[in-house]
Amino acid sequence: MFRSFATVLAALVGLGVAWPCAAVEENLQLPTSPFGVFNDRPLIGSGGTAGPAGSSARIVAEVPAPFRPIMAFPLGVFEDVGMLGAKAENFKVMIDICQARGLDSVWFNGGSAPRDADMFAASDAAGFDVYFLSAYQFPKGMFNYQLPVPMMDAKFMAKAVVGRLKDHPSLKGYVLPNSSGQGFKGHLATLARAFHDLDPIRPVFSVLYGVDDAGPVFEAARPDVFAINVYPCGGGNEVGDFTLTGFGRYDMDFVQYVRAVTKNKPADVPLWFILQAHKSGEPGQSYALREPTPAEVRLQNWLAVGEGAKGIFWFIYSSSSQYGWRGLRDNPPLFAEVGKLAKRVGPLRPLLMDLRKSADFVKAEGEKAPYAGTLISPSGKHTCAVVANTDCKNPRKITISCPTPGAQFKDLETGEMIPTGTAVPFLAGDGKIFEVIFPPGM
Repeated sequence: MFRSFATVLAALVGLGVAWPCAAVEENLQLPTSPFGVFNDRPLIGSGGTAGPAGSSARIVAEVPAPFRPIMAFPLGVFEDVGMLGAKAENFKVMIDICQARGLDSVWFNGGSAPRDADMFAASDAAGFDVYFLSAYQFPKGMFNYQLPVPMMDAKFMAKAVVGRLKDHPSLKGYVLPNSSGQGFKGHLATLARAFHDLDPIRPVFSVLYGVDDAGPVFEAARPDVFAINVYPCGGGNEVGDFTLTGFGRYDMDFVQYVRAVTKNKPADVPLWFILQAHKSGEPGQSYALREPTPAEVRLQNWLAVGEGAKGIFWFIYSSSSQYGWRGLRDNPPLFAEVGKLAKRVGPLRPLLMDLRKSADFVKAEGEKAPYAGTLISPSGKHTCAVVANTDCKNPRKITISCPTPGAQFKDLETGEMIPTGTAVPFLAGDGKIFEVIFPPGM
């Protein structure tokens, strides 16, 4: 079941297919590569075609690309470029709205570097970070797993993007198309190497899907970010039930899924989340999602932070009548909550960037199975815990403790010192991050 839903997700997120909306893509003409026109025509390697003499038909990069160090912790929104009509003035309005809420980044889907390059004037001026999927520079034929992607073709595609965008300081990374299943991993590996070769500075990454597939695809392609989307509010789920029914998974909740998908993720590769602020489908339909409540938005945020997030994006900024979801722009209660969370997490980012997910050390006890996730800095200087109330209907008191006698918890938002074993009040779905203060000499 999951694989079929992942195919739907790929159409919305990973493949970068622009949703039918105003000013999406009008008569975009792509250049002719040495091997044919990039639209619906096959790439080199299809039908037994070998290509011109000297061309490369290897499927994966010969030398794995090194991981780029990621210095940013983006807090932003996911958006389809077509919704902005490729106009800098529309983008500026969006930037102003997001920055007023403490957000500093956008993950753009459905873009075209030739069409959208002028928009970057707005983000350059505002210091607003852009992670860009130039979907229209990748031919549909490349998603046929039977067709290898030659490195020369991959570099031609990459050049059409990098050449247009690399001089914009607000461009912070390249998003690659992706699809469910391991059959695409060779394609992604080749594309990642091509982009790395043409722009050695910026990170290259893609959305990774599924318990069985995310790890092998990551190992093959070696993206600079381990990026996943987690949408826990299934169409038939009760408020606060984060079983991933919308992913076709009835055996996993948010935390179980994240831990299964990332179990082999290298500790130094940042984990980025696309989280749910939308609905999709109708109750009773397969893989339906319902719009989360503000409390469920809070809980998603703190679960992501507790599982080691180094970047958070919210799906999605604009509404879509075709897909039936309400974007944050048109949803004041949820957008206000997203803004509050960004302003709470923002000041914590320097510390969070230094922390790594660890075995759970802190214990949280309460009426409804509260969450506790432990994060430790590699130097051992900081041991922190994210604690969250998983009840998204009611405030709760949660008792936090650790095995070390005499330890205290410092609330990193308020500075309050709390002795171990104390019952701490939490709003519905809310979380807090504490640093464990050990007794002197320990």
